[in-house]
Amino acid sequence: AGCAHQPCPPEVQSAFLTVHARDERALGSIHLALVRHLARVWLDMQARAAAASGTPLHVMQFPAALRVTHRHMQDVLSSAPRPWNMRQVLNELAWGSTVLEPAAGHDQGVGALFWRLFELVQLRLCCFEGCHVATVGRCQDQDEEQW
Repeated sequence: AGCAHQPCPPEVQSAFLTVHARDERALGSIHLALVRHLARVWLDMQARAAAASGTPLHVMQFPAALRVTHRHMQDVLSSAPRPWNMRQVLNELAWGSTVLEPAAGHDQGVGALFWRLFELVQLRLCCFEGCHVATVGRCQDQDEEQW
């Protein structure tokens, strides 16, 4: 299948440029939210594979998780009301409904340990670097106004 260039819709590009003009950290915050989503998708895929066949996934299956996250990003950014409320956009990007429901055993083992470590890193970035990733009350609330 390979990579296919998919241009950014003009309305999404305009919304992003408006946000970026007000805060240069916007792209980094969006990236962090998407990495969080990607980690959830990958862990869910691993848990489902282990539950279905007892065989763990391997790195060659990671592009499927990337495709799910890319589609999720397109859906969220295309449907977000303008102007973007970054707290809502970032929360939807990180925690949106496109992640598969957790499979049995999702909270056990190395996957859970990885996820907790990932959350601690993200929490540290949010609280100490001042990014705007929504962490639902874990850090002091950032400015709620629309960027």
